[in-house]
Amino acid sequence: MFTQCVYLGEDTGHKDKERPVHACQLHENCILSGSSSKAAGCGQCTDKLILDDPKFADKWIDPLLIMDRRSTRTPVLRDLLAGGKAFLIGGGPSVNELNLSLLGRRGVWSLAINNVAGHSKFQVQAFVCSDPPSKFSSSIWLDPKIIKFVPTPKLRGGRSKLRRRFEAWLAWRQLGQQILRFHLLARLQSLPRLPVG
Repeated sequence: MFTQCVYLGEDTGHKDKERPVHACQLHENCILSGSSSKAAGCGQCTDKLILDDPKFADKWIDPLLIMDRRSTRTPVLRDLLAGGKAFLIGGGPSVNELNLSLLGRRGVWSLAINNVAGHSKFQVQAFVCSDPPSKFSSSIWLDPKIIKFVPTPKLRGGRSKLRRRFEAWLAWRQLGQQILRFHLLARLQSLPRLPVG
């Protein structure tokens, strides 16, 4: 028989009134008994859930932690796709053998992993990366229709590093456009002028 809460994590090494503080997937910190102003208490927690609970599926709360661009927890995506059709798309070689146009149907939601989000045969609604953000196509980052999920360890130094990389890429792109304009203008000026009349 299981008596430990499924959301309870490892001992953090911290103490609250000599009681060990554990990580909690829902409440950040938890103490196993009693109450505290710094941590939730498993004994009084209304979200406590054990594996043997006959209503486990009904009581389950997804502990996924989603942060907005200000690094604030947000529940905005919770149950967004409940009851709908959702597909996870990997970028293996077999992706080219599938009829991906079906993913464009109304009511179908797709999450692409890595550069498959930039595939030309279909449009995804969301993208998640498992490598550093700099390894992915800029078309993914620039597309406002794609929701981007970036695991915080991949950002290394926060969103500011990602923003700096994007700004550097944008500066190179603008420089390339200026060079191209310069060459086009030089070419146009070197062409013989036709008489008007």
